[in-house]
Amino acid sequence: RGTLESMTSLLGYLQSSSADYIAVSDCDVICGVDLSDVLEYHIAHKAGITLICTEHGHSSVMVSAGEDGRLLEATRGGEGDLMFNNMYIVNRELLIQLVTEAASLNQYSFVDTCLIQKGRELPIYCYRYDGFCRAANSMQAYFEISMRLLDPAVRSTLFPMDRPVYTRVQDEVPVKYGLSAAVSNSLVADGCIIEGEVENSVLFRGVKIGKGAKVRNCVIMQDTVIGANSRLDYVVADKNVEIEENRTLMGYQTYPVYIAKESKV
Repeated sequence: RGTLESMTSLLGYLQSSSADYIAVSDCDVICGVDLSDVLEYHIAHKAGITLICTEHGHSSVMVSAGEDGRLLEATRGGEGDLMFNNMYIVNRELLIQLVTEAASLNQYSFVDTCLIQKGRELPIYCYRYDGFCRAANSMQAYFEISMRLLDPAVRSTLFPMDRPVYTRVQDEVPVKYGLSAAVSNSLVADGCIIEGEVENSVLFRGVKIGKGAKVRNCVIMQDTVIGANSRLDYVVADKNVEIEENRTLMGYQTYPVYIAKESKV
């Protein structure tokens, strides 16, 4: 039902850990914050909990802080200076204490118990992060975030050159562009074959765009095939989708068309 309740199953791990600090984050937060900067802030302020907050974000939890950064108030859906983005650093011993107390009192929400109820009692500070931060917690949010990645400023915030993001290497051959291909403002992964037009779109590895096809404002995942002379606008296609020739799929920016994995249209 909440973060504190889920952490009761981790008490053994937390108690046996030799770490002084624990970083906690929701799994759907897309954010390029440098946690070493947050930890430095946390230690310098002698904080028990340091919340990572943004001016613009996805959360309904608003916080207000004093001039020294200490939390004054937290609300759900109310007014505040910043949004709490569901990421924080906490002292391990304090986290163990909070989780143990919450379990004994049938409390389960970190926000309700620690921020709203005990916000003034606990040494909680707010670290302001001004970079890009969103939560991919819905299909619409996933599409919007993918489209924001077309902005070089957003990409540089999420993938800074001095802090590269590593993943498993699955290199394929370079992208092949046909004689009639036209691509603008798009991210195209290796292994793709493009013979049509692509605009404002994200193409995963191995995507094939047929001759005469027009793909705009789309997210096309791995090994999907778009048939010749088809037209797609505001479409999110999962892996291994096949769009036959001469098909038209039209969504809207606020309501894209979603195609399930391995579908044939």
